[in-house]
Amino acid sequence: MSVKERFGKVDLVFVHLFDGFSGSPKVLHESISVSISENIPSCLYLGSGGQGVLSTEAILPVKRYWYKRYKSKFATLLSLLLSQIFLFFKLLFDRRLSADSIIYVNALLPFGASIFGALSGKKVIYHIHETSIEPKIFMSFLLWVNKLTSDLNIFVSDNHLEAFPSSKIPSLRIYNGLGRNILRQAATHQYQHFVANSFHVVLLANLRDYKGVPEFLDLAARFADRKEIIFDLVANEEDQSAYEYLEHFDITPNVTLHSRVDDPAKFYKLASIVVNLSRPDLCVETFGLTILEAMAFGVPVIVPPVGGPAELVQGGVHGYLIDSRHTEELENSVSTLLADKDLCFQMSKAGRLRAADFSPQRYVENLRKILR
Repeated sequence: MSVKERFGKVDLVFVHLFDGFSGSPKVLHESISVSISENIPSCLYLGSGGQGVLSTEAILPVKRYWYKRYKSKFATLLSLLLSQIFLFFKLLFDRRLSADSIIYVNALLPFGASIFGALSGKKVIYHIHETSIEPKIFMSFLLWVNKLTSDLNIFVSDNHLEAFPSSKIPSLRIYNGLGRNILRQAATHQYQHFVANSFHVVLLANLRDYKGVPEFLDLAARFADRKEIIFDLVANEEDQSAYEYLEHFDITPNVTLHSRVDDPAKFYKLASIVVNLSRPDLCVETFGLTILEAMAFGVPVIVPPVGGPAELVQGGVHGYLIDSRHTEELENSVSTLLADKDLCFQMSKAGRLRAADFSPQRYVENLRKILR
């Protein structure tokens, strides 16, 4: 059945704010796949500000509502608030929705949908991916809306569930699953310690300080005299935004910027190691899907010692658990992996075995129980 033919009465409404190729849209794409496999009449409400896996690989009818990001954080916040008013009224006048329709809110930001669901007497499910949003007063508002409107909160790791402000809302943990497309590509990939005579250190992240981009650039500077090491900064940003962010840094020649990346798999194939350098004092990763995807490709990883990554990675087995502020330890670990090919291959094998625990089948079965 085509996307067009699936318009009609809707029992399940998925709602997301900003499309991209990061973890949250990817996980939602898998959730949508479950609804289709269960023959649940569904649709997707998606903010107009981005293009990513939800729009380029659309498998459901998509209704866009206005939203735009700006350079100014204040302007973006105003845009978000206005977008939720548009979203609320779009849902209100959507005649496909029945009294029994369920509103499935992906992340905390599309709060207009949860308010609509609560006021119209519909069940609201939150799939929560984040722990903190700035400014703090806005985060407090989002938590208050969640507390008033949600019938069920889904969290992506045990640490995430435990760290979330307590409430009486029924809650459960469902680990994210690997996407089928990523797994297909990972299955045929053979890990290489050096690719084209170079050792590639890869960071896939939004260009934000709390994602450890300054620490990554500092790490690269420490290896500036080692011509065989390349630091690949894979940014989920448009070219202009990437250049505007990076113009304030002194970037060494061994750093290569890759912006607006639609296929992260090619960088897992390129990587000798993948790093996640999120600052634990600024951002605790709730899961770390890029970490898991890297492990599926057999790539050793360096990750924060807190949050979801600490549940995925065993230090010394799949890679290393290091606070990115501990610069010397970070540098020493990269040097160790650069020099020890056998260790990298041991970690590669162990990483693949660990990634197998997060199959899409397991994720599908866990979510199917809820949607039933």
